[in-house]
Amino acid sequence: MDKEHAQRIIEWRESIARMPDNQFFELMRMYVGEVKTPFNKQKLVEELSVFLRKIENKEKIAKLLSESDMKVIAAIKFIGNASLKKLTTFFEGTFTYSKLYERIINLEERLIIYKHESEGRELLHVNPHLDVVFDKIITKSLLVKCAEVTNVNTSQFFSLTPGVLAAFASYVNTRPSLCKADGTFKKKVSEELDEIFSGNLDALQLIKNAFENLSVIAEDENGKSFIDRQRFSAFAKLPETIQYAYITVASQGRFSRSSLMQQSKLLIETILNIPNEGYTKENLLRSAYLKTERKKDNTGEAAFGTKSRFAALMQKAAAANSAKESEQTRIITSSEQNNDDSVFSTLGRLIESAQTLGLIRIKGIEKDGTDVLEASSMLEQGLSQNSYQDDGRKVLNIDAAYNVMMFPGLSLEQLIPLSFILEIRKFDTAVSFEITKKSVMHSFDLGMKKEYIEEILKKRCVHDIPQNLLVSLDDWEKNYSSATVYKGYILKVSSENTALSEKNPNLAKHIVEILAPGIYLLDVDSDDEAREILESNGTDFVGKIKTAETKAAVVSFPTPDIFVPQNSGGIFTEGEENGSEIITSDEERKAHFDYLRGLLREMRDTEKITQEEYECLLFRVNRKIVIDESQLKKESVKFAKLEASGMDFPGKVHLIEQAVTDKSSIEITFMSSESEDGIVAVGLPVATEKSDDDVTVTMKLDGTSVMKTYSISQASKVRRIYGSAFV
Repeated sequence: MDKEHAQRIIEWRESIARMPDNQFFELMRMYVGEVKTPFNKQKLVEELSVFLRKIENKEKIAKLLSESDMKVIAAIKFIGNASLKKLTTFFEGTFTYSKLYERIINLEERLIIYKHESEGRELLHVNPHLDVVFDKIITKSLLVKCAEVTNVNTSQFFSLTPGVLAAFASYVNTRPSLCKADGTFKKKVSEELDEIFSGNLDALQLIKNAFENLSVIAEDENGKSFIDRQRFSAFAKLPETIQYAYITVASQGRFSRSSLMQQSKLLIETILNIPNEGYTKENLLRSAYLKTERKKDNTGEAAFGTKSRFAALMQKAAAANSAKESEQTRIITSSEQNNDDSVFSTLGRLIESAQTLGLIRIKGIEKDGTDVLEASSMLEQGLSQNSYQDDGRKVLNIDAAYNVMMFPGLSLEQLIPLSFILEIRKFDTAVSFEITKKSVMHSFDLGMKKEYIEEILKKRCVHDIPQNLLVSLDDWEKNYSSATVYKGYILKVSSENTALSEKNPNLAKHIVEILAPGIYLLDVDSDDEAREILESNGTDFVGKIKTAETKAAVVSFPTPDIFVPQNSGGIFTEGEENGSEIITSDEERKAHFDYLRGLLREMRDTEKITQEEYECLLFRVNRKIVIDESQLKKESVKFAKLEASGMDFPGKVHLIEQAVTDKSSIEITFMSSESEDGIVAVGLPVATEKSDDDVTVTMKLDGTSVMKTYSISQASKVRRIYGSAFV
């Protein structure tokens, strides 16, 4: 027995020993038999352990599990820090709260699960004594089912590609006024994008939001949008799959580096774990939820149950997504509080974005019309570190009117220079661009020279560049250079120090432009930095400040380690069998309990047990507490009066007071002229109150939250209804 298992056994024993006395002794009578005085709690717990250590008892407990039982047990097993609240969220749409609560109570009675308090929370655990049988039958396949497609979908879907991202960047470069105040596209922009990209505005809006939150799209001092070339280039160095995951996550809000990486890892692994058969959205959500709730996590990811968990981040992302511009740009940290109720809705938004962007596609539908989702085929292909080799692949065709046709084949990193030179016209399998004065002037603004532009075009062009285009590039450069306005730190040195300054490596690397002999534009952004550079050059003179444009250090994007499944078994590829069969059928289980009920009736009819003992034992059989006929012993039933009527006022009072103590329901009957059977009230007694000539009972009526008070002296009959000791 390993240490972890031994610790769980100790925890289970402690949870049993700490039960209220009425629950503890009722449990012992159910499984151990008559409890004799004097008694020792620890010894009784050991006797219960002996019952559970018998392999035949373990197997009987397992064989009597229904499919619903097994689903709840599996959820408790695989959800970290499982609680009633978490299970209610997980099984939303499958079990109502009341049905789930009843199921958990019953599983406790049957020694299958137990409650243990940790840090002020009541958590649910699977009985460690049953690990040996449950490890074979309680698997994740109970919680996440593969789909059965009956009608395959043949529709075309939008898909993220390097070409899409480069084309959109080209559009942003030439249309800086993109959005309204709320962050959505302006009407004219929407019309243009709809025409250029053949619709798909929802996907483009997500790309735009993501680029803003990743700082690929920035704003200048006039509020105009532009593509940050250095940031875009850093983003393009990521593997394609990571790029697409970052876009999907960042479309929901702005996150810290660690949060962005964590959520992207979860998204990719969840999608890659979709089996070939596909998942419905409900099962895909459960798959994602289970991956965030792994109990044994060696990856360093935070799971639900800690403050730095994915749910907290996703909840805040959902708020950012639904709010206006100010909310879209706030940074969300992992220390913010979580609300478990929103886990599925926020995961749902992330998966919806992945579907809009083409990372997830509709494979078909099931018999009931539910969509079946599958992973995009390109997702796993794009996981390797940008595998494109710059082999000088020629993908451009330029005509004499400066129209450019671009064919697929380049990575995003290779497309970025072209996205700053070309202006998008129509996106299709072959993308249509145009080289315009506006687009070329923009490339000049970024520091590209005419020679560099010609070099890029020649490298990618199938044929020679049209001569008239070369002439236009020359004219545009002359026009651009005819007048230049500089802003920045200007250094002027004496003529005798000019050559020395230009050869000094400490100074030369900071010279952006030689404006004239001995006059230099520097790339520094503070007086102190300028002073340090000049001191390294051996001069004490500091020139007049004009705020030069500086080269900000660009932080690279983090790359998460992704687990790639070796087969298509869904979440079961993590060392788990795909599929878990119910080990007995409904008919077999019914036959077993019918047999026990028959034995009970025979015992009652032959007067081996009283009617009260029969009712108590029958209750246990119906609750699946009795797994073997050896438990059908009259000694296991605590003697208790179950009914008092007529003039037996003390008996009625005693029965009700005992029901209050044991938290058992009662049935009170009052005489009525309108009915021969009288008026009956059923509920849970909460308290009794004595007066001079009567005793009243306050009870919560069954099926309601109504509290009502009744006179015991006026009751013609009081009957105790045997109930669970775990309520």
